Amino acid sequence: MTPAPRVLHAVPVRTATADAARIARADIEVGGLEQAGPSFELRLFLNNKDAGADTEPAQDSGYAGSIHVYGYGQPPPDLAESAARPRLAMTRSIIATDAVRRAAAAGPTMSVTLVPVGYEGAGDEIDLVPVEVAIVVDEDPSQGRRGEV
Repeated sequence: MTPAPRVLHAVPVRTATADAARIARADIEVGGLEQAGPSFELRLFLNNKDAGADTEPAQDSGYAGSIHVYGYGQPPPDLAESAARPRLAMTRSIIATDAVRRAAAAGPTMSVTLVPVGYEGAGDEIDLVPVEVAIVVDEDPSQGRRGEV
């Protein structure tokens, strides 16, 4: 079964200028990715709320990049449904300067769609509910400004 995408609506992009082309670098950070489960690819799309596993990872579809999560496998059956189940959350980021520039040119907020694509038939066990997204922007490297949104 294909896991469901998660859409984060209206993620703010704060810049000192309205000119999105002046963004020197932009990273998209995803926190809370679970490693105690299957391995999967997490595709990130900007301003494409309808993106899914069959959406082409291309500029025209708002594709910003992918994060690959290499899971440790499922927990033992006695812990699988337990509140004591270990969480092995991690944070990963991608450099997505061009994609963020394009999305920021459309307005001060953007949607971020996270599309998990399971390896070897992984499906419903990929949980994106606890995942958080931040967009980190370097506006002017000569002045050393860095803002997290």
